[in-house]
Amino acid sequence: MSRDSRQGEGGLPVPRDPDGRGRLRGVTKAVCLAYVPDVGVGDYTIVHAGFAITRLDEGAALETLRMFAELGMIEGELGVEDAVP
Repeated sequence: MSRDSRQGEGGLPVPRDPDGRGRLRGVTKAVCLAYVPDVGVGDYTIVHAGFAITRLDEGAALETLRMFAELGMIEGELGVEDAVP
């Protein structure tokens, strides 16, 4: 384990520094791409606790965003009120 990593759950090394940026509704956040190294610019991912954990196709991403918006999850995450896709 390098000095840039720390021990994560299950003993997996967790990088300290994000190596990507994610944008949703104009809000840009740092995202660690260590667990999905094959993602590229324009790809959709699910991000949890600052880590991209899976890549989605566009249809699945838009449906997920719609469901999250209905549940009020996007507004809470971004700190905005009108985030319905």
